[in-house]
Amino acid sequence: ATAHIKQTDSLTGLAILAVPLDELPKEIKDEPLHYPMLGSSNNGNMLGMPVVAMGSPTGNVNSIGYGMIISASVLYSVPERNYKMLQTNIHGSENPSGVLFDLDRRIIGIITSDKTESDIENVISAYGITELRKILEKMSNGQKSAYLGISGMSVPKEVSVYYKVPSGGFVSSVDMDSPAMRAGI
Repeated sequence: ATAHIKQTDSLTGLAILAVPLDELPKEIKDEPLHYPMLGSSNNGNMLGMPVVAMGSPTGNVNSIGYGMIISASVLYSVPERNYKMLQTNIHGSENPSGVLFDLDRRIIGIITSDKTESDIENVISAYGITELRKILEKMSNGQKSAYLGISGMSVPKEVSVYYKVPSGGFVSSVDMDSPAMRAGI
């Protein structure tokens, strides 16, 4: 069947593809549809967790890699969002893609080809699924995400007290010609 692009997200490179049920071949329509469950990337015990990378982690279509999470504490900030990056010890290509699963067959990350701050070359890294869940849901339902054009970080209470600055959110940058810039932020 031919899939149609329903929506894309330029910040993550994700796309939602849809196939109308009436366009599926009869042998597929007659079978129950199976889909993977979404797990969590906010599990505090992710270090050393065994994972499976599927898709094109090695640069070849339908390839697979096995390994474990070696870092889950790095946040990648882009305008409007912060993503937890899951880094594995799985050696992949320079341009991997695909999905990171836990051993319970739940998706815990979407593999990305860049955005890693590591000295280790060609290890598979993924955006944490917990941070992507709302975006994927909106995209699946054809809804657009709000865009202000700000990048920020949280200011923990300890930092607030030490530096005598307000706690909460801190705007670290504003995109040029964004709604936030036009509003004077």
